[in-house]
Amino acid sequence: MNSITRGIQVVSAVILVLVAPMSLTLAQEPGSQGGSSPAPPAMEGLDRMTTPERGGKDMEERIRHFEAKRREKLLQALQLDEATRTRLTQRLEQLDQKAQDLRRQRQEAVQTLREQAKGLRKEMRRGQRNGGERGPAEAPPAGGSPADNSALRQALERVYAVEDAMTGLRRERLQVARDLLTPEQQVKFLLFTVRFQKEMHERLLRERGGPEGGSPERRR
Repeated sequence: MNSITRGIQVVSAVILVLVAPMSLTLAQEPGSQGGSSPAPPAMEGLDRMTTPERGGKDMEERIRHFEAKRREKLLQALQLDEATRTRLTQRLEQLDQKAQDLRRQRQEAVQTLREQAKGLRKEMRRGQRNGGERGPAEAPPAGGSPADNSALRQALERVYAVEDAMTGLRRERLQVARDLLTPEQQVKFLLFTVRFQKEMHERLLRERGGPEGGSPERRR
């Protein structure tokens, strides 16, 4: 069972790191399902991780709307000449499109991890039913345990590649400011970006009924 537990920890940790900041709240935890004793913490974690997120397409549409709004407000705050405004707009639109593509890739990669987590959950439940002992018919496949198989490694590498690309995209956005703006304008650019990201995060949390403000109806 040690290999299964390690696999659970790996998948759960990666999904938490990726999904918590971006998805802004996962579906509510399911309650205990039958049985006289509660599920162990590792199982509860996998139950949460394998619950699909809600409102994926709507959320992406909101993010695109916020990005367009951010561009417009940023350009107003910077008070640029026409030539610089045009160049900056073009560069930011290109970066926003890349961000959209990367979010789609990340969503697909996380979904693959969820599928891996489902397999780990099945193994964990099977181990629970057998009191932690495997019978001959339940021995792991020759390729290794679910925690060590190639599918899981490939899923993790895909996630890491997307995260590396997103880090690079953030660097590109900063480079745009360095290339096109004066030092004073760069300060405005950085402060505006930090503030807007925070506001967007909090607003999306509220729209999803998260802890920052409850449901949208309560805010009106």
